[in-house]
Amino acid sequence: MQLSRICIISILAMMVSACQASLPNALQSTSATTAYPNPGTPITLANNPSYPDPNAPPNTDPAYPTPAELPTAAPQQPVAPPSIPEPNPNEMPPITTGANLQQPGIYTVKIISVNKGNQVLVSNETSEQLVALVGIFTVDPAQANCENQSNDRLVLLTANPAATYTLTVIKPDPNDPAVVIGKIVRHDTIDLGLDLIASGLALRNTDTFAGSENYVTLEASAKAEKLGRWNEPCKFSDSIIGTQQA
Repeated sequence: MQLSRICIISILAMMVSACQASLPNALQSTSATTAYPNPGTPITLANNPSYPDPNAPPNTDPAYPTPAELPTAAPQQPVAPPSIPEPNPNEMPPITTGANLQQPGIYTVKIISVNKGNQVLVSNETSEQLVALVGIFTVDPAQANCENQSNDRLVLLTANPAATYTLTVIKPDPNDPAVVIGKIVRHDTIDLGLDLIASGLALRNTDTFAGSENYVTLEASAKAEKLGRWNEPCKFSDSIIGTQQA
């Protein structure tokens, strides 16, 4: 009986020893990766799959900041203000309000009426001024009634009340303080004085101004073709030609 107890105790002791030996292996995970590096092994690309691959393509995630948003991005260069274009001499200048039209300068005006063959009344909406067309004369004492041809031509050229004109005031009229001498050009480029010269309805005088050479050329053409008052019965008298163009 005593021997049987000893045998049973021995068998139990052996079974406990066997369980203790197998317990650590039972607690280990069956899913452990056999390629996991042993403790103390240096981490390299080969044995650490989670390490980023330097050869991988760049991240295209749209949420990733653009270079301009990064703190190290170069500051934006200041943008130069837009350049102011040079004024176009062919464009209609603005109407000069409140200006004294007796002062030399360039104004945008409308024509109120034709006073006589070489004078018109103009307005810049706040002032009115009588202007004698520069570079020409139309009065010939020997043919005084023929000045109506020049007058009628100016009325025809200025018939549109909505048309605007560029007035270049050159100087006061030395013979009349209420009149200024100037050039008037309609904004479709018709020079009123030059048109009268080219039509043979005015004579040029000796005034010099910008474009006066055109008056010389067109007067010679009108005279050669016997236009307007270069023909009878209103032909300019030799005396007035000699007086004004001497």
